Amino acid sequence: MIAAATNVQVAQAIGMTHSGVSRIRSGDRLPSVEKMVEIAAALGWSVEDQVKARTEGKYAEQFEAILAKKYGVANDVIDLPSGA
Repeated sequence: MIAAATNVQVAQAIGMTHSGVSRIRSGDRLPSVEKMVEIAAALGWSVEDQVKARTEGKYAEQFEAILAKKYGVANDVIDLPSGA
């Protein structure tokens, strides 16, 4: 199994601080629409799907799933959101 992406790796990819990434991953913070555009470009997760996850209260969970897909963690470890 490949290790999950570090906050520093993710921060570099999406242009934010590692502490900001940590807060998104923990569910303590939600990104702005502007940051969602950057996340979409870096991780391939559409803004529309991010807004849906945010509305459903599942942003952190689905963010982790997208990171798992992007950085190669096995699908049986983390469930991917539909359409990812």
